[in-house]
Amino acid sequence: MPFYEQPKTHKIEIDYEKYQTIAVFTYTDSEGSSTPLKIKIDLPDESRVTVPVDSVRLTKELHGRTLYNCYVTLNGRKQLIDIIYYKEQGLWVTSKINSY
Repeated sequence: MPFYEQPKTHKIEIDYEKYQTIAVFTYTDSEGSSTPLKIKIDLPDESRVTVPVDSVRLTKELHGRTLYNCYVTLNGRKQLIDIIYYKEQGLWVTSKINSY
């Protein structure tokens, strides 16, 4: 075919200076939509904690990734965090936590 173009595969680069990888426990319904239930996160003191997701405020499909804006309770404080799932890499990330 004269008009054939190779598919463009651009992996989205993850900025590890800004984000840290996390483990996420999710619920996936019969349509394939995922909802985060818990996250396992490394804290600055090098401990690892499992934090329940209180509620998901917003789910937004972006190019190559899905953004979840969630409320979590970390050490007794309710916080609003962004959890991002990079589809091509299969990784979950959140902003690095400097203090808690």
